Amino acid sequence: GKPLLNRLELILDEQGTMSWFSTNKLPLFGKNGKVIGLMGTTRNLGKAEGLSQFPPKISNALEYISENYKSPISIESLAAISHLSVSQFRRNFKKVFKMSPLQFILKLRIQATCNLLRSSDDSIWEVAEECGFNDQSYFSKQFRQHIGISPGDYRKSYG
Repeated sequence: GKPLLNRLELILDEQGTMSWFSTNKLPLFGKNGKVIGLMGTTRNLGKAEGLSQFPPKISNALEYISENYKSPISIESLAAISHLSVSQFRRNFKKVFKMSPLQFILKLRIQATCNLLRSSDDSIWEVAEECGFNDQSYFSKQFRQHIGISPGDYRKSYG
C-alpha cells in the first residue's frame, strides 16, 4: 500500500545484458480504501557497464553476480570479493538495492528464465537449469511467486 519511488533495478534484457532502470510503483486504491491495482513507470538508465557509480565494495560483487548468476553463489564469496564481513556486505547491499543479495540473484535468474521461455524451444526444466535453478519444484514455486503464473502458462502467453 505504499509507493516505491526511484527504485534502482538491474534488469536482464533478452540478449543477457544487464541494464539499469529507475522505477516508480504506486498503489491504486478503490473506493473502500483497499489496493486494487498498481501503476508504475520505468526509465532505462543504460547498460550496466557503469558499475563504478557504486561503492567499489558493492560494484565488485555486482560484476561477479552479473558474470556468474547461472552458477551457485554464496553470500560468503560475495562478502570476500567485497572485502567485507558477511553482515556488512548484506547491510551495504540492502541499503543500495532495497533487497538482499539472494533476492537480487533470484530476481536475475527469474528474468533470465523469462527471456529464454520467450525465445527458445528448450524444455522448461532445461531453461530453468540453464539459468541456475537446480530444483524444479523450487523453480516453479519461485517463478509463480514472482511472475504470477506458471512457467508453462508464461511460455504459452509470451513465447
